Order: sequence, then C-alpha cells, then structure tokens
Amino acid sequence: MGSVVTQGCQVVVAAIRYHRNDAHTVRYWGPEKIDSMHKVTLEVEGETQMLNLAEKLKGGGIVHKLWIEQPVPHLYFYQALP
Repeated sequence: MGSVVTQGCQVVVAAIRYHRNDAHTVRYWGPEKIDSMHKVTLEVEGETQMLNLAEKLKGGGIVHKLWIEQPVPHLYFYQALP
C-alpha cells in the first residue's frame, strides 16, 4: 500500500506544478479551501479503460494528464483541475 500512496503523492505534486497558475487550481488549494478540498476517485480496470476515460475527458474539455511511471512503464492518471 505504501507504493500506491507514494505514487499518489508524486502525481499530486506534478499536477500542482503543471497547473499552478490556472485560476481553478489556485482557488482549489488556496488558504481558504485547504481544509475542504474535494476529490473524486474513479476506478478503472486496466490500461484500456484508462485510455477510454482519458478520451471521454478530452471530449468534455476536461484538463487531465496521463502519467507513465518509469523505469517500468505503468500508466497512471490524474486530473488536477476542479
């Protein structure tokens, strides 16, 4: 379980870094919201479902990024903007 938490932390840091100047992101992690940040977790079973979800988000204009962990290429996903 520790490796999953580590991956989650790494993805969150990357998401904030990539979108740090976006108005939604700034509002989301601003001091007045820091104790009430809303999160949603979606389960997918495998890479195919993850890629299909990414296409649906793209079609809906939702900013997201597919994260491929190295050196062993595991596909992860995150959505940074509220």
